[in-house]
Amino acid sequence: MSATFKTRIEDAETEATRKRLQEKFREHLQSHIGTSTYRRRGRLYYTDGVCELAEEGEAHWLVTVLMSYVDAVLGEMQETGLERHTATLAVDNRQGTFRLYDRWLPDPEVVHGGSPKVTPYRTQAIPYTDFPLPRVKIVLGPKTSSPVVRSIQDVDGIIASLPSES
Repeated sequence: MSATFKTRIEDAETEATRKRLQEKFREHLQSHIGTSTYRRRGRLYYTDGVCELAEEGEAHWLVTVLMSYVDAVLGEMQETGLERHTATLAVDNRQGTFRLYDRWLPDPEVVHGGSPKVTPYRTQAIPYTDFPLPRVKIVLGPKTSSPVVRSIQDVDGIIASLPSES
């Protein structure tokens, strides 16, 4: 079995090699378009790309964090009427910040250090993480079994996907 991207990034001997491997990981994740299978944890359904992010980034804990916010996301969708939300993880010096936003944020720089400033409705500090990328974005949307959604009660859960899969 080959080493995960996380292991290869951690084992890189130079900063230049580490950054090159991080870029390859980002490109690899962006190659996911659509999904062939939805995995499920509770009311969270996630795509091939999110599964690959968890496996190659050795970050199954991130799926657990997403799962823990399903009810908050559904409540926010009901309150705002906006169906596409954004979850982000920013990592600096092995500390992470997980944030949920009530809209689709196409540019991660808008979220982390850019403008215009958008305020998250949930934030969670991650005191320690060895996640291999400085930031990642996940798109959240409603999972329905009915073609017509009249209220949040018609929603089965949340689908988490990479931006390239949305």
